[in-house]
Amino acid sequence: MSSRVYCLTAVLLFFIGTPAVMARDYDVEVLIFERAENHAQPPEEAPPPMSGRGIDGHRARMESLALDAVEYETEPVLVHLEPVAVNLQLAGYPILQTARWTQPGTVYQHAPLVSLGLPETTLPHAYIRIYKTSVIHADVDIQMTPSAFVPLAEDDPSPAQNESPDAGVTETDRPLPQYFISEKRRLKFREIHYLDHPDFGVILGVWPPEAEEGGNVDS
Repeated sequence: MSSRVYCLTAVLLFFIGTPAVMARDYDVEVLIFERAENHAQPPEEAPPPMSGRGIDGHRARMESLALDAVEYETEPVLVHLEPVAVNLQLAGYPILQTARWTQPGTVYQHAPLVSLGLPETTLPHAYIRIYKTSVIHADVDIQMTPSAFVPLAEDDPSPAQNESPDAGVTETDRPLPQYFISEKRRLKFREIHYLDHPDFGVILGVWPPEAEEGGNVDS
């Protein structure tokens, strides 16, 4: 093999073996909102939660995702989804979380699992992974407790040491409602996707970096 052919082969193998080098960037925006009108009734009239088996399965997934999640650099100010956020607020929907970040468009194994949740809040777990095969994909896993019930957990006093074992069950002893979204979506640049749940929703999209917006880009 001539030295020229050898060099060309080495260069080809280098680029094939390092797909991240060739990955283009994605601008990602996510908006999570609550359907507060579903919780206008008093807390004691809360609908029954899903079955214990169903909750356990979702919790196990959230715990597994928490181990892989990273503290990715995000910012709360939206650009493309800002008009959507404004319209939701005008319609009376509370915004639980907004996030915007730029990441490389790469395969699942190298794509960051971005964590947007905060423990002991309405949104204790929220994980988004954007990655690419032949098209762009999003894996979305969200756990949400309605805001009407979160103060019950925060204000629940610790039981007294001398509390009678015959004391009745209080409202704050009831398990808080927990709702989940776990979905996979195929995305295209500039498409806005809505992930629906009766009690909350997720809106997300992927755009080319601002420097590329003037070109004719699609995936």
